[in-house]
Amino acid sequence: MEKFQKLPFDNREIDWRILVQDHITAANYGIAGALGTAPPAGFLSGDKSKVLQAMKDSFAHFRNAIVALNDADTAKPQKMFNRETTLRGSFIIITGHFGEHLGQSIAYARLKGIVPPWTEAAQQQTKSRWRKRSRRTLADRAIR
Repeated sequence: MEKFQKLPFDNREIDWRILVQDHITAANYGIAGALGTAPPAGFLSGDKSKVLQAMKDSFAHFRNAIVALNDADTAKPQKMFNRETTLRGSFIIITGHFGEHLGQSIAYARLKGIVPPWTEAAQQQTKSRWRKRSRRTLADRAIR
């Protein structure tokens, strides 16, 4: 199955992976811009072959924007997502927003039948625990 296969939605086909990854890319550059590091021009192309690299570049850009900040500025007033806050408050907001991006990515992966690696490991552990528990239960019943 092609990773970029389009999925039907409301009688239209939307390439969810590009949509989600472009959104994450734009948010990374936008938030870095709000923190004072301007984004490069033309970072969103919609080109399948460039989407993943653009997203990786946006995370590197965002990290560099954070590293460039200074601790003395954490109480500085800041506007983030139309909210008045401080630079420190912006990081709390950003953390929540990144959780939303992770959720969007997981939803996309699940639509495509992809099990995230951390879920796969957890599912294996749960199956193993249930197998052990059911064996113990059967052995306990046999003893009684």
